[in-house]
Amino acid sequence: MKITAVTAIAWMSRFGVAVAVLSAFAPQGSLFQAWMMQWVLWMVSMISPTPGGSGLAELMFGWYYRDYFSDASMVVIAVMIWRLLSYYSYLIIGTILLPGVFKKKHKG
Repeated sequence: MKITAVTAIAWMSRFGVAVAVLSAFAPQGSLFQAWMMQWVLWMVSMISPTPGGSGLAELMFGWYYRDYFSDASMVVIAVMIWRLLSYYSYLIIGTILLPGVFKKKHKG
């Protein structure tokens, strides 16, 4: 039960990043709709042949949420922040932590 709860919170947080970015840049849109659109965006990213849906995810985010923004340049900034928080941060943290995990595994 505890693992299920932690997993649910982790996934809700993952989708919540886009909603948080949108609410910071475009508070006039429907946050529930943004949440559901993020789920669809994630599903499409899973089909993409590139790791993490790179390229396609950024393009779709900008296209999907363009109605939330009044200025096109704000869309670009929001996409960059969204990907930094939702994808590239995992890559950076993994790059830092993974060598330590391998070192511990090979010692013991």
